[in-house]
Amino acid sequence: MFDSVLLAEQASHVAGIDAASLTDAELFDGVVGLEQARARLDAAECALLAELHSRDATDRHHGLRTKGWLSRNGHASPRTAGTRVSVAVTLRRVLDVTAAALAEGRIGFDHAQVMARACNPRIETGFAEMQETLLELVPVMVFDRWRREVFAIADLLDQDGGHNPADDVESNRLRMRSTGDNVFFDGQLCGEHGLVTESVIESVTDELWRRYRDDHQTTDGAVDIPSRATLRALALVEICRRAVANPEPDAPSPGAEATLVIPAEEPEVVADRYGTRRDPGALACDLRLHPVIVNSLGVPLDMGRQIRLANQAQRRALALRDGGCCFPGCDRPPQHCDAHHIDHWTRDLGRTDVAHMALFCRHHHGVIHRHGWGATIDTHGRTTITTPHGHTLTGQQHGRLPTDPQRAGPTRAGP
Repeated sequence: MFDSVLLAEQASHVAGIDAASLTDAELFDGVVGLEQARARLDAAECALLAELHSRDATDRHHGLRTKGWLSRNGHASPRTAGTRVSVAVTLRRVLDVTAAALAEGRIGFDHAQVMARACNPRIETGFAEMQETLLELVPVMVFDRWRREVFAIADLLDQDGGHNPADDVESNRLRMRSTGDNVFFDGQLCGEHGLVTESVIESVTDELWRRYRDDHQTTDGAVDIPSRATLRALALVEICRRAVANPEPDAPSPGAEATLVIPAEEPEVVADRYGTRRDPGALACDLRLHPVIVNSLGVPLDMGRQIRLANQAQRRALALRDGGCCFPGCDRPPQHCDAHHIDHWTRDLGRTDVAHMALFCRHHHGVIHRHGWGATIDTHGRTTITTPHGHTLTGQQHGRLPTDPQRAGPTRAGP
């Protein structure tokens, strides 16, 4: 018998804890423990929802489908309720290994949702066989990179050759809802449409960030720098304003940029910066492309002591090698990162060479420069971070930790 009263009492006891009285270690343990407990509760709810759905019980007793009943009684939005029911049904019907991992607290509900969404009816058998392999990547990859990996595998398994959402116009959707002076957006852009839109918005966002940064410095901090999410929203407004402006007749039209990676050993293969294969002929005509020829370790571009800041070509090479911030668990992309000199520029006479630099986001770049922190890099471009307490953290590349952290130890030390 399911004792919902006991569950509510125990949850109330945990909710009433005095967080201010706990030590840092207790807070760390508490948050991780709660996340693992939430995963187990999610697994239990999925099992119950799947059983209710299979019995059609909510319709028989309440005249509502499972989603509608959960939305009303569980105080969830229809969209959230629909997602939870859909994931529950897929876990029960196909993804038993994923369901078990959720029940064990090895993954969270968001991971289970990705697995359920990727498992379309055409690939159910093959995808189910690969569950454990995909779930083993969870601890060593940041979430967004893992999600892309799962959907890439799903596309490869698709016997119909994979569904290209860019070929389906109806897959591109944008919903707008106005409430007073506020406008709410929700939707998706697929394939080339998403690539171009993301590139343009991020480019204008970086432009606005530089403007706010300069104002912040000029005014001695009187002007705050907005969050990245706010800057993206302002960038969208700026793009719309520029679109309806009257440019000079001969002014060039704004265009997006993209870096295409071409391996030297496979010149016929073209991929974007995330490693997803692309057809150059299918990209927009006004998309400025930057082809970069790389070997298996990336092209080592050396500038020595000639310049202090990495140039554009070096940043592209670092983006291809590191794929974003090297600090483990960080999901900041290359365009939000600084090129950190492993050997300090002034104190150690460091060189502005790709082999002597690593990408760190602005926050983690500051962390590395704190007293007692440091970073090293090995001949494969792998970073190792040391903390003031003597702990070592293995750096990531493309949001993924190495499967063998012991290989190729550090050869150059940094500040």
